[in-house]
Amino acid sequence: METIKNYLDNMFANLPHTDEVLKAKNELSQMMEDKYNELIEEGKTENEAVGIVISEFGNLNEIADDLGINETVKQVNENPVYANARKITPEGAIKYLKDNSKASFLRALGVFLCIVSIIPAVCVSALVDADYLEEWIEDVVGVSTIFPIILIAVILFVISNSIMKKWKFIKNELVVLDYQTASQIKFDMDNNSKVYAVIRAVGIVLCAICWLPAAILSEINFDEDIRVFTEEIASPVALFSLVAVGVLLIVVSTGVMKGYKTLTKASDGNTMVGSYVNEGVKVYKDQKTEDIMKLYWPTVTCIYLIESFLTFNWGSSWLIWPIAGVIKYLIDTATMETKKF
Repeated sequence: METIKNYLDNMFANLPHTDEVLKAKNELSQMMEDKYNELIEEGKTENEAVGIVISEFGNLNEIADDLGINETVKQVNENPVYANARKITPEGAIKYLKDNSKASFLRALGVFLCIVSIIPAVCVSALVDADYLEEWIEDVVGVSTIFPIILIAVILFVISNSIMKKWKFIKNELVVLDYQTASQIKFDMDNNSKVYAVIRAVGIVLCAICWLPAAILSEINFDEDIRVFTEEIASPVALFSLVAVGVLLIVVSTGVMKGYKTLTKASDGNTMVGSYVNEGVKVYKDQKTEDIMKLYWPTVTCIYLIESFLTFNWGSSWLIWPIAGVIKYLIDTATMETKKF
């Protein structure tokens, strides 16, 4: 009977999500169930009964008139959008989500490398200022470490983009999902959303407390020789490391969940299967606002780092983060809406 149910779901997958269609689906479901039970009572095997039921009721074009949805089925069949829509199988959905996760990690790792690339130069600069190293070493280390690390990061970005290149059609075209695929996506998204929400929260916390090691070390009375290593080296290393790890976690978690949303947004939310998998997502009302808000957190991070390094007021500069969070919440409340795609 489960086979019949799945077949029925796929029959109605691309029909509009209306009361008329829902009524027709329920009627056909009851007819198929009654016929199946009748065949089982006659001594047919389960496989034989399923085959007979599907052969008798499996062509929606033939029974649409009896169900009162003949015009609806005709309109869908003649709609070139659905005729040319790409179908994604459960295997295809799994492959897309795996590729998206891999690309998200590579992209996050690239961002991580960009942030930590400055650490060797900062350490050497502190040692030069303390007369432990000669000045020419600072220039050599700066060139020989920053640019190679940035180059590796760029290569990771390129690989990430190449992995997702073959999936561009999901964003640009209508994608048709059967109920099996839609159920799998929804199940995985519900299971993973809490996990990645925690990962993202940890990343935000790490960024918010990146000032803490510097604040703690500045309050400890070290000898002058040791202070060079604690305040001038350990503090910035800890700061950039915490920010780098925090941003990595944020980028990974956001990227993975975005993969689920992209897949569900590609399905038409007005169809039976589309309304099932696409519960609606928060989007900005206009493209200009969305483009501006993409730069919001990077801008906040830059302001935080610039203000902190210029003033060395780590004890209070962290307040930028909760203030920025409140401001973003107010902006999102005013400029976002729930939309089905």
